[in-house]
Amino acid sequence: MNLKKQVERMKNALLEYYNAETKANEEREEAENRYRSDIASAEIEKINAQLLTLYNAARDAITAAEIDAHSVIEQWAQLNGDNITSDAKLLKFDLPKNQFLHLVQKNSDNATMLFLLKQYAEKHSDEMNAAADVSGTQLYLMNFYDLTLIPDAENRKSAISSLAGSALSLLDSIRGNGFGKGTKSPLLKTAIDGFGDISSDNAQYYFYLQ
Repeated sequence: MNLKKQVERMKNALLEYYNAETKANEEREEAENRYRSDIASAEIEKINAQLLTLYNAARDAITAAEIDAHSVIEQWAQLNGDNITSDAKLLKFDLPKNQFLHLVQKNSDNATMLFLLKQYAEKHSDEMNAAADVSGTQLYLMNFYDLTLIPDAENRKSAISSLAGSALSLLDSIRGNGFGKGTKSPLLKTAIDGFGDISSDNAQYYFYLQ
């Protein structure tokens, strides 16, 4: 499964609105210089109204891409017994962490196998916690099987929603609110151009978007 199409739709919505805001800034400045104040105010009001329409359309496009991504994920996550591979035989044993992660990565596009791997991780985590309670000792292995490392439907949905939230924040920044404060900020343009690419900001969920 690949969510790049939906991520690209979010980025396109940002770029289109960024260009519209840049053009509107030029048109507002031109109106202020060309017309007397009352006419300029009327022209600027028209520009702002058109821009608000485009802003709302961009928000809708980002939200629609998020919803479509969730739908793709839900369809992908349907369990299918035909997709159970021979790797499932290994789940009868206590797997070292590196081998468990290897199986997760190997089956990252197989929702059925990821379902089995997550159940395995949950069961073994419960067993480790129970052992720690009985012995009264703190086990380093209590979080041995990190469920956040499994790119299942829940984690993929969370990742795409986080990215959509980032897109909406950037959209507001284009209007001059929050980070960047408008189209004149080079930092904002850099953030939009790099939207969806792996970075320190999204590395924690980038794996789920592949």
